[in-house]
Amino acid sequence: PAGRKINISDFIFEVPDMVPKPSPSRVKFRVDAPVPAAAEILASDRLSDVSGTLIDPNSSKGNLTASISMGMPVKGSMTKADTTYAVTADLSGFAADKLVMNQKLEANTLKVVANNAGYQVKGDVKINGQPASLDYRKPNDGDADIRLQATLDDASRARLGLDLGSAVSGSIPIKVTGKIGDHDSRVGIEADLTSLKLDNI
Repeated sequence: PAGRKINISDFIFEVPDMVPKPSPSRVKFRVDAPVPAAAEILASDRLSDVSGTLIDPNSSKGNLTASISMGMPVKGSMTKADTTYAVTADLSGFAADKLVMNQKLEANTLKVVANNAGYQVKGDVKINGQPASLDYRKPNDGDADIRLQATLDDASRARLGLDLGSAVSGSIPIKVTGKIGDHDSRVGIEADLTSLKLDNI
């Protein structure tokens, strides 16, 4: 009204966000590559903080077939938290040195599943020549869970450094379960001694 003074401090202005939120994008692709090449990519600066240094490219072999999907915003710079990913990979004819309990790991086929929460490796393997069933799960934060089943005969115990000489003979089915951390590991072993033979102990 004419003659009335209005104090601007009596008003609250809400200015809408004029910068639009980044558009989300999704990418899906398939990778077929030798294991050493894939290990070298995972060890690169941009991926090593996510993947770690699981496999040495110089001491591994085999072939990798993987389906990878990624979600990320379309913007100039991104942080690790901006990107989501899911990987399902099959490894064939795989071998890598010092991978499990500092022993060589081999597998005709091995399944690897990974996402932002962590990764899992599962399959029938050979650890320093010893056949075993492996289920290894590693969250991004926290210790890894390991489940391993094998049957140790006289020759396989000797290969793994558990040679007790002629005093112990026979096959021993074992189950190994526990957690493996960077500084501490807690592992339990269940062994079936039904077939074990003891002599002069």
